[in-house]
Amino acid sequence: MFKKKENKKTSKIRHYLNNKTFQCVIIGILTLIISFLIILNGAVPKKYKLYVGMISPYDITAPRNIENVLLTEQRAQEIAKSVSPVVIRKDKVPIETLISVDNFFSAIESARKKIDITLSQKGLTKSSKNYETELNSIQSPVIEEIKNEIEPLQLGIYITDEHLKYLLTEITDDELVSFKKTIMSIISEVMMKEITTENISSEISISKQNLKEKETNPELIIIGNNLLECLIKPNSEIDEILTEEKRKEAYENAIKNNKIIVKSGSRIVSVGDVITEDKMQMLKDLNLVETGTIDYAFTIAIFIMMLLVFLLLFFYMKFYCPKILSNRNNVIVLCLIIVIMIIIARFIFIYSPLLIPFSLGTMLIAILLDRRLALVINCFLAVIISFMTRENLTFLYMALISGSFTAFFISKVNQRSALSSTGLLTALINVFVVICMGMINKNEWKPILTDSLIVSANGLLSVVLTIGILPFWESTFNLITPFKLMELGNPNTTLLKRLLLEAPGTYHHSLMVGNLAEVATEALGGNALLARVGAYYHDIGKLRRPNFFSENQLSKNPHDKMSPSLSTLVIISHTRDGVRLAEKYKLPYVIRDII
Repeated sequence: MFKKKENKKTSKIRHYLNNKTFQCVIIGILTLIISFLIILNGAVPKKYKLYVGMISPYDITAPRNIENVLLTEQRAQEIAKSVSPVVIRKDKVPIETLISVDNFFSAIESARKKIDITLSQKGLTKSSKNYETELNSIQSPVIEEIKNEIEPLQLGIYITDEHLKYLLTEITDDELVSFKKTIMSIISEVMMKEITTENISSEISISKQNLKEKETNPELIIIGNNLLECLIKPNSEIDEILTEEKRKEAYENAIKNNKIIVKSGSRIVSVGDVITEDKMQMLKDLNLVETGTIDYAFTIAIFIMMLLVFLLLFFYMKFYCPKILSNRNNVIVLCLIIVIMIIIARFIFIYSPLLIPFSLGTMLIAILLDRRLALVINCFLAVIISFMTRENLTFLYMALISGSFTAFFISKVNQRSALSSTGLLTALINVFVVICMGMINKNEWKPILTDSLIVSANGLLSVVLTIGILPFWESTFNLITPFKLMELGNPNTTLLKRLLLEAPGTYHHSLMVGNLAEVATEALGGNALLARVGAYYHDIGKLRRPNFFSENQLSKNPHDKMSPSLSTLVIISHTRDGVRLAEKYKLPYVIRDII
């Protein structure tokens, strides 16, 4: 029982392994995995072992446009700092300051009069003996009275008793009036300016210098300096909120409109340069620095994109090319062409994406399989190869446009020599695309001309490679192509020449059948060339016994001496003999089927 169950499982596995649909699915999955690994290898940029502060041993250029984020940030901060602060003027402060000056001197003048009145009431003059004694006795209470008078006014003036005593008794009225005018003039002048907490010290110093120039009395200069320090106050203040908003706006504008961009192809680091933080950041953003870890996000994104593109190709073939999808041989050919094109692109794009012979795949599929499928495969290859070429849009547009034209050009070619004209047309379209893209990107004419030469060589190289490897595909996978059919239809081929010489009647009969088959097949929309060539070879089995068939008989009929059963056997056997000859001369399977 156990052996029977095991045999059943084994038979099921064999059934699946021998199932052509299952085999095609496995081939498709393997193609996806292989293509993904190659594309990922080409898409991941070369990485360098670098750190901040080291001397670079490499020349590293930007594979795409990249912003120097740190320098942009630094410049934006400098621009923001350079924005002048928003200052609000306090219009009342200058007036209040002048009033404080006037109140102070009014208090001094009032105190001087009070002292004079007190002394005169006592009948004392400067010449009196007790004048100094009495004056000293009066000064102390008057000074206290002045202080008490100044303090409620909140003038903000701090003056010593010695200075008050000097103002009250030791200068004349004219000196006091002159001193008051000088102080009022200086304060009035300085308070007309914009004074903030940032510049008040410098303005006080300037005012002191003006006082020194206008006043000669050293004592009054000291008192005046003290008054200036006490009375000069900020008449403007910075609006921190508005200033911050203004600087923030300037910062954001600088970040948005003044980005420092290193253009694609420009050098980020040269040999001998010190790796600075900003350069290191750019290299990290470009994924050019070895970190010892796998960039899973990048890898997964590439795989998903390729999976989606492969699914699109599968659904297209399912609905529009079901015959190709159901044929294992055709699926193998298609997948091999895809993998080969990706491998070629992987090794060539390093030098220049424009050198990739993308038309090769389009030509091969159009010739070997189907023209409509060639158009789709061209777009398919252009998209997945662009993952490696990244921002080189010229390659993408050229592959899409020129490759599509190639599929149309190749569909009408029936001779290998005619492929050269297709190569020339492809090269010409490549040049047009490169020139137009160069003009769009505002490139100089020298690189445009260089690229034009490259893509011209690309078009011709694609044709040369197609002609060179087409026989390999035809023989290895036994595929039928218009070129192969034209060769097989040539009367100088070995079998047709033998048929002409050894069985001329059969040869003439085959030509007639070929003409009839071609006209009929063309009317039905089939492969008329295949029908004609197949008709040429359908009776090659008669070469073994040409005289046994009436069209080749000149005199006697060998069947007259044979039994009917033997005659029947000889006549029927020409089909089997034809298949054997076809195998011997390696005719395509489709010709053998016709035989």
